[in-house]
Amino acid sequence: MQSNRRTESPVVPTREEIMKLVSRLLNCWIAVPDDIWVALYRLLLDYAHGVPRITDSNRRKTGVWRRRALEVERLLAAAMSCEPAGVSGRLDNLMTDGLYPPKTQRMNPVGIAFACAVVWLLQRLSLIHI
Repeated sequence: MQSNRRTESPVVPTREEIMKLVSRLLNCWIAVPDDIWVALYRLLLDYAHGVPRITDSNRRKTGVWRRRALEVERLLAAAMSCEPAGVSGRLDNLMTDGLYPPKTQRMNPVGIAFACAVVWLLQRLSLIHI
Protein backbone atom coordinates (compact mmCIF):
# COMPACT_ATOMS: atom_id res chain seq x y z
CA MET A 1 0.00 0.00 0.00
CA GLN A 2 1.40 3.37 -1.03
CA SER A 3 1.38 6.30 1.31
CA ASN A 4 -0.31 9.48 0.17
CA ARG A 5 2.03 11.60 2.29
CA ARG A 6 4.17 14.07 0.40
CA THR A 7 7.68 14.53 1.59
CA GLU A 8 8.48 18.18 1.61
CA SER A 9 11.72 19.36 0.09
CA PRO A 10 13.74 21.67 2.27
CA VAL A 11 13.23 25.31 1.45
CA VAL A 12 16.16 26.56 -0.58
CA PRO A 13 17.28 30.09 0.37
CA THR A 14 17.08 32.69 -2.37
CA ARG A 15 20.17 34.48 -3.65
CA GLU A 16 18.89 37.59 -1.86
CA GLU A 17 18.71 35.73 1.47
CA ILE A 18 22.20 34.35 0.95
CA MET A 19 23.52 37.81 0.05
CA LYS A 20 21.90 39.25 3.17
CA LEU A 21 23.62 36.65 5.37
CA VAL A 22 26.97 37.07 3.60
CA SER A 23 26.76 40.87 3.91
CA ARG A 24 25.85 40.71 7.59
CA LEU A 25 28.72 38.39 8.44
CA LEU A 26 31.36 40.10 6.32
CA ASN A 27 30.35 43.49 7.73
CA CYS A 28 31.05 42.11 11.20
CA TRP A 29 34.34 40.46 10.33
CA ILE A 30 36.10 42.81 7.90
CA ALA A 31 37.53 46.05 9.25
CA VAL A 32 40.70 46.19 7.14
CA PRO A 33 41.79 44.37 3.96
CA ASP A 34 43.94 41.94 5.98
CA ASP A 35 40.71 40.55 7.48
CA ILE A 36 39.34 39.36 4.13
CA TRP A 37 41.04 35.96 3.99
CA VAL A 38 39.97 35.08 7.52
CA ALA A 39 36.40 36.23 6.85
CA LEU A 40 36.12 34.04 3.73
CA TYR A 41 37.40 31.02 5.65
CA ARG A 42 34.99 31.75 8.51
CA LEU A 43 32.13 31.93 6.04
CA LEU A 44 32.91 28.94 3.81
CA LEU A 45 35.47 26.52 5.30
CA ASP A 46 34.43 23.45 7.27
CA TYR A 47 36.23 20.58 8.98
CA ALA A 48 36.58 16.91 8.07
CA HIS A 49 38.85 14.31 9.67
CA GLY A 50 39.58 16.81 12.44
CA VAL A 51 41.22 19.42 10.19
CA PRO A 52 40.08 22.23 7.88
CA ARG A 53 38.76 20.91 4.54
CA ILE A 54 41.37 22.49 2.26
CA THR A 55 41.34 19.59 -0.22
CA ASP A 56 39.57 16.28 -0.80
CA SER A 57 38.76 14.41 2.41
CA ASN A 58 40.88 11.35 1.70
CA ARG A 59 43.98 13.54 1.27
CA ARG A 60 43.66 14.97 4.80
CA LYS A 61 43.83 11.74 6.73
CA THR A 62 47.64 11.56 6.73
CA GLY A 63 50.69 13.00 5.03
CA VAL A 64 51.45 16.36 3.48
CA TRP A 65 47.84 17.54 3.07
CA ARG A 66 47.06 16.86 6.71
CA ARG A 67 50.14 18.87 7.71
CA ARG A 68 49.03 21.69 5.39
CA ALA A 69 45.52 21.64 6.87
CA LEU A 70 46.99 21.84 10.38
CA GLU A 71 49.10 24.82 9.25
CA VAL A 72 45.95 26.55 7.94
CA GLU A 73 44.33 25.87 11.31
CA ARG A 74 47.34 27.37 13.11
CA LEU A 75 47.29 30.50 10.91
CA LEU A 76 43.55 30.94 11.42
CA ALA A 77 43.96 30.52 15.18
CA ALA A 78 46.60 33.25 15.23
CA ALA A 79 44.45 35.56 13.08
CA MET A 80 41.37 34.98 15.26
CA SER A 81 43.29 35.16 18.56
CA CYS A 82 42.26 31.71 19.71
CA GLU A 83 43.81 28.31 20.25
CA PRO A 84 43.86 25.93 17.25
CA ALA A 85 41.28 23.77 19.05
CA GLY A 86 38.88 26.74 18.95
CA VAL A 87 39.07 27.33 15.20
CA SER A 88 36.52 24.72 14.12
CA GLY A 89 33.78 26.37 16.17
CA ARG A 90 34.37 29.69 14.38
CA LEU A 91 34.18 28.35 10.82
CA ASP A 92 31.44 27.19 8.43
CA ASN A 93 29.11 30.03 9.38
CA LEU A 94 27.28 29.82 6.05
CA MET A 95 26.00 26.35 6.84
CA THR A 96 25.55 26.78 10.60
CA ASP A 97 23.90 30.21 10.82
CA GLY A 98 20.37 28.83 10.37
CA LEU A 99 19.83 29.64 6.69
CA TYR A 100 20.23 25.99 5.68
CA PRO A 101 18.80 22.93 7.43
CA PRO A 102 21.33 20.55 9.03
CA LYS A 103 22.94 18.01 6.68
CA THR A 104 22.38 20.19 3.58
CA GLN A 105 24.78 19.23 0.79
CA ARG A 106 27.20 22.16 0.79
CA MET A 107 28.67 22.50 -2.70
CA ASN A 108 25.98 24.69 -4.31
CA PRO A 109 25.46 26.90 -1.23
CA VAL A 110 29.21 27.45 -0.90
CA GLY A 111 29.54 28.36 -4.58
CA ILE A 112 26.65 30.82 -4.42
CA ALA A 113 27.92 32.35 -1.17
CA PHE A 114 31.42 32.71 -2.61
CA ALA A 115 29.98 34.62 -5.59
CA CYS A 116 27.96 36.81 -3.20
CA ALA A 117 31.11 37.45 -1.13
CA VAL A 118 33.03 38.52 -4.25
CA VAL A 119 30.23 40.96 -5.19
CA TRP A 120 30.13 42.30 -1.62
CA LEU A 121 33.91 42.75 -1.54
CA LEU A 122 33.96 44.54 -4.89
CA GLN A 123 31.19 46.86 -3.76
CA ARG A 124 32.84 47.42 -0.40
CA LEU A 125 36.16 48.19 -2.00
CA SER A 126 34.37 50.59 -4.39
CA LEU A 127 35.83 48.91 -7.46
CA ILE A 128 32.44 48.59 -9.15
CA HIS A 129 28.82 49.47 -8.54
CA ILE A 130 26.54 46.49 -9.12
